[in-house]
Amino acid sequence: MPWCNSLQDSQLRKNSALFDLDKQWSSEPNFVVYDFNNPEDIPANIHHTFDCIVIDPPFITHEVWRQYAAAAKLLLTPEGRILLSTIPENDSFLKKLLGVDMQNFKPSIPRLVYQYCIYVNYSSELLSQPNPEVLDEA
Repeated sequence: MPWCNSLQDSQLRKNSALFDLDKQWSSEPNFVVYDFNNPEDIPANIHHTFDCIVIDPPFITHEVWRQYAAAAKLLLTPEGRILLSTIPENDSFLKKLLGVDMQNFKPSIPRLVYQYCIYVNYSSELLSQPNPEVLDEA
């Protein structure tokens, strides 16, 4: 199933891109080969052209987040929005790095050892609501 099937709006789909190192996605429209270790390799013609970026990295270390932050800063327009997922232990680090805040909504990811959280750099009524599928153990 293609990565963008959930994007039903044809204009949104046309204006979306998938950044990944795995070339299994290369037949998808707007696929960009991306190695998080080399954000400077992102093509210059797409720098500062994205209104919104969703980041879900394969690793949650500070070193990896620094690379993703560098890529986000290269890609985003000045008022660009960021939505990302990570563990709560990265909260203060990501606040300083990308200006994002943890939201009340938490994704339901069965069989994962730790609970991930959603962070954004904008206000969202929907993300301010708890996910009823996730029990808050705090």
